[in-house]
Amino acid sequence: MIVPAFSVVLIASAGFASAVSPYNLYARSLDLVPRQNKNGGNNSGGNTGNNNNTGNNNAGNAALTLNPANVQTASQTTGQEAGAEAGQANSATDNANFINFCTGKTLTNGLQVQGGSCNGIVMGDIPSTANMVSSIITSPQPGQDIAANTAFNVQVQVANLNAGSFTNPANTYYAAPQALQGGKIVGHTHITIQDLGGSLTPKNAPNADTFAFFKGINDAGNGNGLLQAAVAGGLPAGFYRVCTMASASNHQPVVMPIAQRGAQDDCTKFTVGQGNAGGNNNSQVFRVPNHSYQEQKEKKMPNINPQYELPPEVAVEIAGYIRSGLFAPLATNVGRLTSECQEGICGVRDGLEDAQSQISNIIEPTAERLVPIATELKSVYRQIDLLEALISRISNTIKLTSAKLDTTESLIRREERSLNDKKPPPLWPSLDKTPAFRARDYVVDNRLVERDLSSPG
Repeated sequence: MIVPAFSVVLIASAGFASAVSPYNLYARSLDLVPRQNKNGGNNSGGNTGNNNNTGNNNAGNAALTLNPANVQTASQTTGQEAGAEAGQANSATDNANFINFCTGKTLTNGLQVQGGSCNGIVMGDIPSTANMVSSIITSPQPGQDIAANTAFNVQVQVANLNAGSFTNPANTYYAAPQALQGGKIVGHTHITIQDLGGSLTPKNAPNADTFAFFKGINDAGNGNGLLQAAVAGGLPAGFYRVCTMASASNHQPVVMPIAQRGAQDDCTKFTVGQGNAGGNNNSQVFRVPNHSYQEQKEKKMPNINPQYELPPEVAVEIAGYIRSGLFAPLATNVGRLTSECQEGICGVRDGLEDAQSQISNIIEPTAERLVPIATELKSVYRQIDLLEALISRISNTIKLTSAKLDTTESLIRREERSLNDKKPPPLWPSLDKTPAFRARDYVVDNRLVERDLSSPG
């Protein structure tokens, strides 16, 4: 409880009187006093030096005190005094803005204390509802597939953030309050990517201590809220979630003025190495048309009972639920089937590579050795063809000679009969000469040569 204590000190010197009425406020054993001016109510003359020293001491003490004007009485009540909804918890209370809340605890003190700590720095400036931070990830798109181990950029459009302010996280972490410039929070945003396992719809939340990629964007982007983080080297094949984390300069999450509002951050899910990489991924993205409620009413829609018309925000929520409930498993199944097909294709490709290796290492050398043999066989086959033609020619010549022998034999018998009958024999008719044929004329160096063997002459 704050108890004021008043003291009046009357000082008279050379007809001059001055009255000083400082008051002290006590809470949790810490003095709460107003800041005093540098002179500390000092007099002129020989007392000036001493009073200046007093003023300096008072100023130093005031730096460790709470100005009564800064006391927030809302912290002194549980919130249940005027009644509350069922299930609401009591708020912790303190009469001095919880300035000693961290007493006896490990202080954050600008460090990222992995074992946990207590931070006594005030939250700071809070923007108006017109300047609340909002983010949307524009790349990668929901459901988009990116080639594995290939560099890509994460882009996010941020509203109402004076980006580019990024203090040293090694020793100023949460060490200063949130500040505004032109009514907007001064700070930066972060990009974090986590592996979701083998599906875009896991049943368990990912471990916050594990991430595949993290980067604080400490520049102002294009000056119009578009910020970018490069994922150099890309990511291994898998299913991922990318999120933003908007922060004030000292890395604390941005503090907003009201509870019922849109989120200041955005998340989206995408795949890596699951197929269709580098293609037009718009076909994989399921979107709710971005039409205002008034635009939808202006369209020719069937007349329905007004009591069944849904407010636009409810319609969008239902559409989002249907989209996530119906299409997310479909996208997962497509990704799984694509992965299985790729495995099958990889098996066929491995078989083809083995066959190609065998062709290169076995068949091609063997073929090179068979070429001379094939050439020799071709020559042998030609010799066989020539031999067959020569045999056919000899056969024809034998037939002609045999026919002439038969004719000669017949003439001799006729002559014998004429002689026996004592009749003069007629003169022999002239016979056609049999063409001269010698097989050796068709052989050179023990090999048949190319000559016309088709005619008997």
